[in-house]
Amino acid sequence: MDSESVLQSDYSQHLPFLRLTAEQVIKDFGFFGHDITFSGNEKTAFEELYTQVLPLVKHLVDKDFGAFCNLLYRIDLAEATVRKMMRESEDFYADITKSILKRALQKVVLRAHFNRPSEGEPLAPALE
Repeated sequence: MDSESVLQSDYSQHLPFLRLTAEQVIKDFGFFGHDITFSGNEKTAFEELYTQVLPLVKHLVDKDFGAFCNLLYRIDLAEATVRKMMRESEDFYADITKSILKRALQKVVLRAHFNRPSEGEPLAPALE
């Protein structure tokens, strides 16, 4: 399972993955002292997370770039991707925020895929 198939999949529409993605984002930002909350509403999950993460990203980039770099390292975004985005993006803050959320979802899906007990069993969490 490669990263493109994860991002092009429909995993982002399933509440169990959304909850785990929110937990991942909360954990990553909480490590740096930033609070993020999640209501559990699957229809607005990414928008809800996006509106909370965007101002944090802006603050870190503008006021504490070292902490921003540490956050990106923790999230595991490729340095080359971030550098390219910094050079070419018309709205870097929005694009990096989306990339952070996509990476969190990707980590959740990949963990679920590789933590399956045996072939043939559904991805955990169950896609219902």
